[in-house]
Amino acid sequence: MGLAGRKIKQRIPNDPRNLAWSENAAKFGHTYLAKLGWTPSTGLGAAGDGRATNIAVAQKLDQLGIGA
Repeated sequence: MGLAGRKIKQRIPNDPRNLAWSENAAKFGHTYLAKLGWTPSTGLGAAGDGRATNIAVAQKLDQLGIGA
């Protein structure tokens, strides 16, 4: 299509911060880590002192670059 193609507007879903995936225990990553001995209340790493919550996502609405 290139530049001559139809422009498709991005639709913002009902969960714009994308938090629903982190609570879904049926996902592959959750089940794989659980098989290795991880529990949802602990952090990752050998000592279990890693990040225990997901990284917050923010939607960038301006037209500037990432470093501006």
